[in-house]
Amino acid sequence: NEIRRQCAEGLELSAGLSIHDLLEGYDCIARWCSSREVIKEHLGWARWYHNTQRAVDVEGFYQIVWPGAVNGLFPWDEGVSQDVIDAQPALYESVQ
Repeated sequence: NEIRRQCAEGLELSAGLSIHDLLEGYDCIARWCSSREVIKEHLGWARWYHNTQRAVDVEGFYQIVWPGAVNGLFPWDEGVSQDVIDAQPALYESVQ
């Protein structure tokens, strides 16, 4: 997967980071999530795998958020299509 490849080549994810080459013609944004409830609800097998490899639970993760194809707006942008919001529920901490 492209983001794994980029990380293997040195990309360090951080909150708000713009990530290129995931979607043709668009950048995606990394958003941090550390909510215990969200981690438990959405990362089932990932938590299990992480725990088997590192003997600790997941403390947080990055949600990779993409913009709408029509106008390039992200879910937190004013005027974004409701379809863009509905297709990728906000698991991340609020955007300033």
